[in-house]
Amino acid sequence: MKPDHSRRYLQLFEALSVVFALCDMHMRDLEVDIHKIKDDPTELLRVLASCWSIVDCVHRTRELSQSVPGLSRNDPSLRKLLSATKSAEEFRHYIQHLRNELSNPDSVTTPVWGSLSWVDEENDQLCYTAMIGTMYEGTNHYSCVYDRYNNRWVSRVALTVKGTTFNFDPAAEAVAEFRKFILNWIIHKSSIKIEPRVEFPIVSCLVDLS
Repeated sequence: MKPDHSRRYLQLFEALSVVFALCDMHMRDLEVDIHKIKDDPTELLRVLASCWSIVDCVHRTRELSQSVPGLSRNDPSLRKLLSATKSAEEFRHYIQHLRNELSNPDSVTTPVWGSLSWVDEENDQLCYTAMIGTMYEGTNHYSCVYDRYNNRWVSRVALTVKGTTFNFDPAAEAVAEFRKFILNWIIHKSSIKIEPRVEFPIVSCLVDLS
């Protein structure tokens, strides 16, 4: 007798749905706020928060998707997602183990928080790069990559740490594409009805301090 994973399917559906929504929200914020930096450098911290939140959402998508019961590791949609977002693993490892990374300062070849690059919203030939940390001798910085073969930017926003680049546009597109697949897959596999939720219950509590 096959185990009934319906409750787990429901939990994974809800977990992934929220992660997808958070990723969308942070990408929207990033696409707007990134262009404020050139006029107001203090916006860089807000943008950096969005960047690392997106990295975390992509990493969480990878982790949750690989724990879905019955979904083969060889599934084309899953393999495509994992291939397109593999840099998220290295980024998460770097920030999670930043203490250890900085214990060997020579191994950190970029500014501590990396170099953030973006393409101007009006001039498609203009790219900016912010070095988020001190540039010691031998420290490297990176910019957005232009694909001359396809005549387009690989990503209009990119963050690089220790030589590894996270390209936000293709990563977000890969997550959005996988979203269409995995949520429907879970709905069809579950023996109980699963419906997307846009509202969640809120409970109020009045405390009498008298």
